[in-house]
Amino acid sequence: LADSGISIDAALNQAMRAAAQNIAAGAAVTESVDQATQSIRAVGFGDIDYVAVCDPASLKELSEIDGPARMLAAAWLGKTRLIDNIPV
Repeated sequence: LADSGISIDAALNQAMRAAAQNIAAGAAVTESVDQATQSIRAVGFGDIDYVAVCDPASLKELSEIDGPARMLAAAWLGKTRLIDNIPV
């Protein structure tokens, strides 16, 4: 992501979308979340509060998906906390 020409703030959403696509293609949730977290950290984010795949109604964290799910993330870029969520 760092070499893709996208801004650092946009890299949060880009990493999440890549992980969601991997999960949709059959990759393990935990590994995909770990990869997204590493990608977010690699482009310059500081603290990462969370990157998780959750049930959209209860927000319970999921380790496997058997229905609708959302990926949620919150990370710090300097003094700004960016949050995002996307469907998986």
